[in-house]
Amino acid sequence: MPFKAIMRKLVETIPGARGAIFVDWEGEAVDQFSLDDDVYELKVMGAYKGVILNLINEAQKTVDKTAINMVTVKMDKYSIILAPVKEGYYVALVVQTGTIISRAAYMIRKSVKDLAANM
Repeated sequence: MPFKAIMRKLVETIPGARGAIFVDWEGEAVDQFSLDDDVYELKVMGAYKGVILNLINEAQKTVDKTAINMVTVKMDKYSIILAPVKEGYYVALVVQTGTIISRAAYMIRKSVKDLAANM
């Protein structure tokens, strides 16, 4: 399954999802899917919020040597769920406020497995 198809399935199965992006260790988009016309904002969010994931992951490793498997950043109008895939790659899912985060988290875990299997 190509990366875009995985991103599309992730977005389309979660009510309130706006877009998903698969990003490499440099913050560059590998692939993305968005319900909005402007993917630039999705790319910027994916790149910069990935920095947060990396910082939290590094801090966690100094505490007990375990890796973070998901981070949710909540803002006024939307939330971003970030999950590492492997080897510095991660996926970011943008959802509207009011989206059921636990459902989105479950679906993003499934997408992480699919992405990793296709790398």
